[in-house]
Amino acid sequence: MPPWTLRKAIRIAPRGISSDRPMAAEIEWLFDGATTPVTPSTQQGYAWPLEKKLREATAQFVFDLTAKMHMPRATATTGLVYMNRFFCVHAFQDHDRFLVGASCVYVAAKATECAMKLTDFTERTVILLDDCRDKSQMPHAAEIEHVKAKLRQYEVILLNTLSYNLIVSNPYHLVLLKLENVQAVLPMPLDDVRELAWLFATDAIRGILGVQFTMDEIAAGSVYLSYVFHEIPWDTTTPDSGERWWTVLGLPQADLDCVSAALIGLYAGLTERLPVPFRNLMKHYPTTTKYKPSTSQPPSSQRQKPKQQSNSSSASRHHTTTR
Repeated sequence: MPPWTLRKAIRIAPRGISSDRPMAAEIEWLFDGATTPVTPSTQQGYAWPLEKKLREATAQFVFDLTAKMHMPRATATTGLVYMNRFFCVHAFQDHDRFLVGASCVYVAAKATECAMKLTDFTERTVILLDDCRDKSQMPHAAEIEHVKAKLRQYEVILLNTLSYNLIVSNPYHLVLLKLENVQAVLPMPLDDVRELAWLFATDAIRGILGVQFTMDEIAAGSVYLSYVFHEIPWDTTTPDSGERWWTVLGLPQADLDCVSAALIGLYAGLTERLPVPFRNLMKHYPTTTKYKPSTSQPPSSQRQKPKQQSNSSSASRHHTTTR
């Protein structure tokens, strides 16, 4: 059972704004934000900074594996979400995180319709893990078969953990939809704004924010911060309603501030190493408070308790030891 308190998704897409509503399956995997989250791993003794590093390292492995196999960005995103959800139910101490990451990519490839044969997938996974650089270092057939069996095992564990809810909204597609809305009000060089928004979205889904906000919320915050970074004119309003430009992103102001603050928080410990424009972004945020009172907390009137994962107890019996 996930130890965090689940929250309901922020309302989105008022006034007919073009945007995908979060699906019920996504809402069930949203957790309240916390400075120090309580997860299965922290309950078993890991400090949160250590778990955060493990999540980030596993996320990098997922990125490297999908890149090695020339899989689309959507597959990497889906695999990252699977991985972060998995470790909201299971502890890092109980599982080999590389096998979990690989199984997340394998299942994500099926879900995004770019599936590979398990044997080929296993060979490339082992080559990446062993850092094989020439034929003399290629893994033995016995090692391939061993990892192949483990991946089959973890595929079952992952599917049971996720309750077979495999569809994940593509945040990059949502970013493009929101950029279209903003560009209609506030024309900007699209390439620069898009690339930075994608960077924010990527950094968000690499870590715990991917299970604290919907993909739509992450996309809205990413687009908002990208325009703020490029110092857009703040007196710009929508032509139809006369409201501030950021209203077309589809989130209430308080919710937009909440997700944007969380995105900014990803870089809090890197201030000295950030370029000057990024430092200015952090210094001047939040900006919407120039016009209206705001809050850094999402609406908290509706909360849910974690639902019992009916298959998690049976699935956990199949785990392997930590690598």
